[in-house]
Amino acid sequence: MRLLPKPGELKNATMRVFTVLVAAYVFACGFLFFRQEQMIYVPQREVENTPRDFGCGYGEFTISADARGKMLSGWWLPAGPGVHSDKAILYLHGNSGSVGANAAHACRLAKFGYPVLIFDYRGYGKSSDEFPNEQRIYEDSESAWRYLTSASQQGRAQVEPRNVILYGHSMGGAVAIEMAKRHPNAAGLIMESAFTSLLDMALENPKYRIFPLELLMTQRMDSVHKLASLKMPVLFIHGTIDEVVPFHMSEELFAAAHQPKTFVGIENAGHENAAEIGGEKYSDAVHKFVSSIESAAPVPVAVSTGH
Repeated sequence: MRLLPKPGELKNATMRVFTVLVAAYVFACGFLFFRQEQMIYVPQREVENTPRDFGCGYGEFTISADARGKMLSGWWLPAGPGVHSDKAILYLHGNSGSVGANAAHACRLAKFGYPVLIFDYRGYGKSSDEFPNEQRIYEDSESAWRYLTSASQQGRAQVEPRNVILYGHSMGGAVAIEMAKRHPNAAGLIMESAFTSLLDMALENPKYRIFPLELLMTQRMDSVHKLASLKMPVLFIHGTIDEVVPFHMSEELFAAAHQPKTFVGIENAGHENAAEIGGEKYSDAVHKFVSSIESAAPVPVAVSTGH
């Protein structure tokens, strides 16, 4: 009775195992390349809340997204009582949910005294049903910019580009940076819980480090390198216990940005609740940032990490 395989049989078995592993690796690379958009963007069609649920008035609008008849849906929130500024906020939300998931925060900013325009990218909410990707999201944000800075509409005054503050949460921070790059005449940039790049986000997960992501990823959103070309005031806000986008990514973005810039870490806040947990610290940061823009005074470098 033969207990051990012959050398040739062992070699063949090893080659078969090796071939299967290589085929599996190649398949996984192909999956990452062709399905990365579905892995990154998680659109929600339902709009579960409106600003009215949180005590804010608003008007709905639809605008053209492209020449093929695709449309974007969004809300205009007039400024509530309190601080009244000539600045308006263009709010750019993250990779999941819809405007409904951001209604409370948009309302909060309006109550601060700043009118807010918030919209859904294609594939999200009531906007046209076309799956999002990086380029499409930038195109949609450009359409929203044009709408905001165009002639007055019913219930909404025209906003001069120099009075637009770009506000991006999470992935919206990367979109806001792209809009700032395209529109250097904007008033300023607020980035909450933002990442350095989609590649860096992927590399945070150890299981993806065995793949040549630098070659495979077509969705880049490379914010940290784009910041080098921006000269406008920037406010970075990040929760210190954010489990979605690591806190250190905002620190890296802050280091890459030009003056004037401000960094505010919100102790014990996660990815979605920096404003709620931060309370007065958060509201003061936003008010001081906007006031510094209006007075044309330099924004001091203020770092509060909570460490």
